[in-house]
Amino acid sequence: MKQKPKHSHSGIFTRETEHQAKGIKKFLFRYYTMYEQILKYIKGNEKIFDFGCGICEPFDRLKNDYPNNSFILQGYDIDEECLKIAGKKGYKVFNDLKNIEKDYDIVTLFGVIEHLTREEAIECFEMASRILKKDGILMIGTLNPNELFNAIAIWNEAEHIKPYSIKALTKLGKINGFKVDKIYKQALRINPFKFLIDLLTADIYCGFTIILKKDEKSSLTLPINK
Repeated sequence: MKQKPKHSHSGIFTRETEHQAKGIKKFLFRYYTMYEQILKYIKGNEKIFDFGCGICEPFDRLKNDYPNNSFILQGYDIDEECLKIAGKKGYKVFNDLKNIEKDYDIVTLFGVIEHLTREEAIECFEMASRILKKDGILMIGTLNPNELFNAIAIWNEAEHIKPYSIKALTKLGKINGFKVDKIYKQALRINPFKFLIDLLTADIYCGFTIILKKDEKSSLTLPINK
């Protein structure tokens, strides 16, 4: 897989983000961070790999929230500065996919998939299939391209290459033996005008997290070039 431009999912795991939507606002607008989706699958002894780990913010939170854990937390990124910071924190991080380990319980791609071409996304699924345990979990969080304002805004970020819908990621998962376990749609538009427009047009949710479970029986073959 060729290297991609620098990007970061900084902010989607932080408490600074969470303070924006608490109480009734959080309940009404389903403003849940991707970190909260991880917690649904955490017991305290998982081996986790974060593709596009940046400075390993989700790992910081896991260590803080589970101080007596036995996690094995590892990640991959191409940003050397981020890797230096993550390394100083004590995390094992890689800048070459050939060197990563195997037998992970969870692999995460948060704010990453939209930076990849279809061929590169397939490579990511292949990688996840290779390094996950038999019943491992693949988590992908991204913008919802079916939401009207996202369909426009997603192209305002120069590093975005291709948006991926739930349907598209479900199909890509099946190529490499993954089946959908859960789908969490999140973040309604707080602006009432935009929310009304969404309600009258396409999808009302701004983002989603798709949870895929490794299942060799669900594999199928799809053409790569389409």
